[in-house]
Amino acid sequence: MKTLLIASVLVLALVYTAQAGLNLNAKNNVVAYWGQGSGGDPPLRSVCDNSAYDAIIISFITTIGNYRTPHLSSDNFQGSDIDYCHGRGKTMMISIGGGGTSVSFVSVDDAENAATQIWNLFLGGSGNRPYGNTIFDGIDLDVESGSPRYWPQFTNKLKNYFNGDNRKQYYLSAAPQCPFSDAQMGPDGKVWNGQPISGSTITAGWLDFVNVQFYNNPGCEVNKAGFNMNTWSRALTSNVSRNRNMKIMVGIPGSPSAAGSGYIDPNSIPVSSLRGFGNFAGVMFWDVQAAQSNNNFEGRVKNRLNS
Repeated sequence: MKTLLIASVLVLALVYTAQAGLNLNAKNNVVAYWGQGSGGDPPLRSVCDNSAYDAIIISFITTIGNYRTPHLSSDNFQGSDIDYCHGRGKTMMISIGGGGTSVSFVSVDDAENAATQIWNLFLGGSGNRPYGNTIFDGIDLDVESGSPRYWPQFTNKLKNYFNGDNRKQYYLSAAPQCPFSDAQMGPDGKVWNGQPISGSTITAGWLDFVNVQFYNNPGCEVNKAGFNMNTWSRALTSNVSRNRNMKIMVGIPGSPSAAGSGYIDPNSIPVSSLRGFGNFAGVMFWDVQAAQSNNNFEGRVKNRLNS
């Protein structure tokens, strides 16, 4: 009985401590979304065997808020696949929302209740867990429609849980659109439903990094005259950002068909100028399926960042 107990503790410890490879102090991270590929997603384990990726974001939790149980729409993987990816040195996160999905909370209590549910279902908590003892590394917010209210309280509640668990590193991120400022995530300044947003997630909540979508927005895309990395970089180090050490992943499509606009060849990523921003940390792209059907796009991005 004692031997069995010790073995169980060791297995659980391994699930917690197999730390992944995202390094926010570096400038060559590659982050990609997986789970909603229009042509079918490659098997998750094969993705994690690919050395180009540092972090994979599973998409999407589309049901959350109004005291409902959060539901992850992508079900073509198991907890053992996430554990395998951890063993391959990958950060494994889950994203909430997605294009065409409206996600909102009705109150502070609703947002904090949802954070507790997320903690218990997917992160370091306990209860009826869909992936057993598997622990994801964090949560991403791809909130493109719905009310911007109460997301700061959601992130702050999760951050409190993270601070109380020293068994692994957790991350919180968001994927704002590049027009500044983003209508859902902020920072403060945008107008929603006729009212100025005050207390946005970037300003009043906690985020470790943002995956800014410099695509589907011709006015601010990479290598265009209006590319506004400088605006985002300055804002996130100012008093409009609660976490002034927040990092930026520059988001681009993984292929010409992965977005309406904004695709650039990896060799055109302006690495030299991007490295001049203290909070630049790498590239995000949508998505794994698009990239891997585009002549090793992910590998070419990694090579460009390492050049």
